[in-house]
Amino acid sequence: MPAASRKQLDLISRLIPEKLDEEQSAAAHDRLEVGLMSDVASAWIEKLLGMKSLPPEEGSPLHTAVSYLELRERTGRPSDFEKGLLEQYRQRGSLSPRQIEVCVERVTKLANTTRAQPGQPETETEILLVPAGRYAVEMGTEDNPITVLVRVWRGSRNPDVQHVYSVQGTEKGERITDDGVVARIVGLIASDPVKAAIAFGHRTEHCSKCGIALDVNLTRYMGIGPVCIKQYADDDTRLELTWKAREELRAAGIDPKGRNDDLSAVTAAAV
Repeated sequence: MPAASRKQLDLISRLIPEKLDEEQSAAAHDRLEVGLMSDVASAWIEKLLGMKSLPPEEGSPLHTAVSYLELRERTGRPSDFEKGLLEQYRQRGSLSPRQIEVCVERVTKLANTTRAQPGQPETETEILLVPAGRYAVEMGTEDNPITVLVRVWRGSRNPDVQHVYSVQGTEKGERITDDGVVARIVGLIASDPVKAAIAFGHRTEHCSKCGIALDVNLTRYMGIGPVCIKQYADDDTRLELTWKAREELRAAGIDPKGRNDDLSAVTAAAV
């Protein structure tokens, strides 16, 4: 029986971090160093492909790409190319490096879009549709970061038209009319809508979607209500975030169902 081919080994190496946790990955890599025969490698590939993928690590290029594709799907505006990528990810649990790069480039382009200066030709600006709600996004510069609170609003009569308001609390404030600024804000939201919605909750102690004050320990710690998070996250992400927050509270001796308890111990541990 011949040894595993380079193509088989490369595929296994790509699938391992997508399908296995850290301990399992270490054991698998140790086995790879020993060497695999072709039939064993084929069995590994079949088994790995049949396993459910781990959620992409938050902040990773794959996480950004998948968040972008899921957002396009929820807002009903994905291209055929984007539909195909999302279907591929759900079937295989992976995207190629080039596919990830394309998605990240699209988000980055939106996040960095600015209005053309006077005397320069106007450029077409695509503005994504993001879920209606309230968000906190980081703008400014690295030396002078600024947290901006915004509310994205769409009317029921024309849901394809969205307006972005700069807010101080939970209600609509001053509408932002500069398309370049709107595109940048929406691009930042689109890169990770869950993160931006949760940041609003932590910043204001109000839910991003419904605007209700967060007083239950679990929702205060999460930064969003367990029902409203469905607006921004798929079921797997929602369940993972909720489970993790509940376990961290319990580990700190705090009842997740309690109200307005001191969360400083668990907050400090999370930092």
